[in-house]
Amino acid sequence: MPLDLTPIVIAGATGSGKSLLALDIASKLGGEIVCADSRQIYKNMNIGTSGPSLLDYCRIPHHEFEKLEPNEIYSAGQFVLDTDIAVRNIKARKKIPILVGGTGLYLRAWRFGIDTFFPTNQCIRHQLEEEDPLILYDRLMILDTITATQIDRNDIMRIRRALEICIITGQRVSDLVKINLNQIPRVNAYWFLKICPREELENNLMIRVEKMFNLGFVDEALKLNGQVPTTGYKEVLEYARNIISKKEAIEKIFIKHRQYAKKQITWFKKESWWRRDFVL
Repeated sequence: MPLDLTPIVIAGATGSGKSLLALDIASKLGGEIVCADSRQIYKNMNIGTSGPSLLDYCRIPHHEFEKLEPNEIYSAGQFVLDTDIAVRNIKARKKIPILVGGTGLYLRAWRFGIDTFFPTNQCIRHQLEEEDPLILYDRLMILDTITATQIDRNDIMRIRRALEICIITGQRVSDLVKINLNQIPRVNAYWFLKICPREELENNLMIRVEKMFNLGFVDEALKLNGQVPTTGYKEVLEYARNIISKKEAIEKIFIKHRQYAKKQITWFKKESWWRRDFVL
């Protein structure tokens, strides 16, 4: 056990088993878990984002999960500020902070820091809200291909936010958030990457999607009043409205999750500081 309460970071692709690993480590070492997932920070989306269960919350203290309304904007810069506070408070209780999630940009920003806090413009935001979401994604792909490829086509909030930043600053988001990966980290932590063989990962993802429907994914999506905040909600709403069958919805959502996992794996491959041995 790290005597200095050094934070532990556990990252990996969606479906890799990182959350279960974090729970196990927290239970054994006396830790508390901090969210490092850009989707699990939102309320009323626990099923669709595979957030912690009620049992998980009872077993281990969790922080920064389900804290924002689905229409609220969040940034890597705000993640750094909020996570610093959460880590500091956990250590003050003589517990070990355990960050877990698959949002590579958030974790990279927390490791090195990020100076850019992007401006907002309500007028531009309202204009973007009036436009067709699919057209907005294509527009972002033209303006900032790198950022667009890191966002799911259905993640309309992040698409609008990226376009808003491009319009306000006249620059690509991918250029604004560039971080020197060779600089000295601003935080001391153990950095672990949960690797999962491809066949096992795909099996995990299919089981997860089927479990979502059993847990009430349809009701959760309907309660969001037509919003499709992230992967899977568009397809489950199509099923609820009898546009596609349940089997088709499950297959489409599985494919989306698999594509997202590939993006995460590609991201983490570019970073050299991750360990895979889980030895503290």
